[in-house]
Amino acid sequence: MIWDDWRRDPDAALGGDVYALTIITAIRRGCEAELCDHLASLDPEASPFRRLAGTHFARLVVLDTLAGRSGDPHQRLLFSAVIDGCSKADRDAFLTQMCTRMPEHVDAIWGRCRNPGRGLSQVPETFAQWMAGHQVRTQAFYFMDAAPVPRIKQALRVHPQVRRFALRTQYLTPQALRDEVSARSKVWRA
Repeated sequence: MIWDDWRRDPDAALGGDVYALTIITAIRRGCEAELCDHLASLDPEASPFRRLAGTHFARLVVLDTLAGRSGDPHQRLLFSAVIDGCSKADRDAFLTQMCTRMPEHVDAIWGRCRNPGRGLSQVPETFAQWMAGHQVRTQAFYFMDAAPVPRIKQALRVHPQVRRFALRTQYLTPQALRDEVSARSKVWRA
């Protein structure tokens, strides 16, 4: 199975169903301060990217200079995310979902970049194509868990119960621990 992974999209993680998305767009002249203000106003605890199914993390960074781009005075916006999926179709679905779940941020952020037109969120397919056209191939990325976001959230909900169980049973004899696990496993499966 892993030997077939080399044929996958190079931005898809080998051995997992996560996709690294790196997009760099030029910021329109005169919009840099407004964009920075908007990004600074975003609450990290209530990120708009939380509205999107399958977001492991997302990051927006304004770059003052970009190596190899001498003579181009535009600042750039770096958008980096790891999402559920392993193909360009998954990437496109995620980018389209941005337009339906966080349209005000799509327009406020990428509307200040050199783009195909105003009201980007109004035409999700065009937005997805435009963003894909600015995607940079990810050279390498590390992912901690290849599980989809819903499974990770489920594990986080169960974690406190498992931790309490481990602390409570750490000094039991092997037979007592087996009995306790047997009794608990019926509860955890329910």
